[in-house]
Amino acid sequence: MSGMPRHRVLVPLRWSDMDAYGHINNTQFLCLLEEARVAAFALPDGRSMAVDGVIVARAEIEYLVPLVHRLSPVAVDVWVSAVSAAAFDLCYEVLDDPGTLGSGPSDAGRNGAADGVGVGVGGANGAGNGGAIGAGDGVGGGGEDRTVYARAATTLVAFDLSAGRPRRLTEVERVHLAGWQDDPLTFRRRGGVRR
Repeated sequence: MSGMPRHRVLVPLRWSDMDAYGHINNTQFLCLLEEARVAAFALPDGRSMAVDGVIVARAEIEYLVPLVHRLSPVAVDVWVSAVSAAAFDLCYEVLDDPGTLGSGPSDAGRNGAADGVGVGVGGANGAGNGGAIGAGDGVGGGGEDRTVYARAATTLVAFDLSAGRPRRLTEVERVHLAGWQDDPLTFRRRGGVRR
């Protein structure tokens, strides 16, 4: 299914995200994923799936390269890998890609929406919302100059906030999610510690 659109969200790094080693702390990566997920949840009718009720039921993350604090945002690619009646799986790559404006330490202060988070979908160098650049040729394809800091997957459940229980995804939500479905991630390590 490769080649389907992924959402690219530019997420600013905060000073408080950094640990004593100058790297973005491992727990803060989950916050980067949350920022990207919320920005990508906008539905075509102007509502947000996050407001209507979606909870995280599972999260898995694989750290690949330390991400050092800098002023420019980091790109987070988000896509759907599976959809069921009341839940769906999202996959993420936290990365720098030379095809993305705002990636890398030299681009401090460039691009992004007024609130600091930009989201876009499209081809290479295609303008997206909030100054982000859409998924291009190097996204997901392992381009030589890409740096992938982490890969992650979450399972989200549609939730009726007033009733306090899971709900079925609406038709609008299902169509929206199907529009950015792609292959699931393959994690490098499964089954515990290698010995």
